[in-house]
Amino acid sequence: MASVASAPLTTMPGWWEPGSVSFAMLSGVPAAFVALTIGSIAAYIAYQQWKVARARLDLDLFEQRYALFELLWAFVSADADAAEDAARELKRAVPKFYFLFGPEIGVYVEEVLAKGIPRQDPAKPLSKRPAPTVNEVNDVRERFGRYLDFKEWA
Repeated sequence: MASVASAPLTTMPGWWEPGSVSFAMLSGVPAAFVALTIGSIAAYIAYQQWKVARARLDLDLFEQRYALFELLWAFVSADADAAEDAARELKRAVPKFYFLFGPEIGVYVEEVLAKGIPRQDPAKPLSKRPAPTVNEVNDVRERFGRYLDFKEWA
């Protein structure tokens, strides 16, 4: 009978030799590194696209808000003849003020409209609406300033 000790032993491949488990795992490292690099680049590109889309949204919102601001400013600073046309446009735009600025500005615009249009004096056909006071100007600037500020874009 042959003893167990006399049976030939097969040698296992070394840690880094071809055919070993460690060698197979090590050969997958370059592929994993390439996949990780490509994934990181894709994530960076997606982040940059998100920033551009966010900036575009901010710009579109700013343009629409500024158009409404100009409409209100035209009404506040219009003379008696032009004030009626500006009032008509402003009344049609009140829902937009609520939508783009919120109830605070929407209510403010309705208050401005409620003050009414100064009527032209028939005795003085060339009379103009008085220029907006410093308080009116500051009030409009203060209320709209936070919506038209570029500091929050960064």
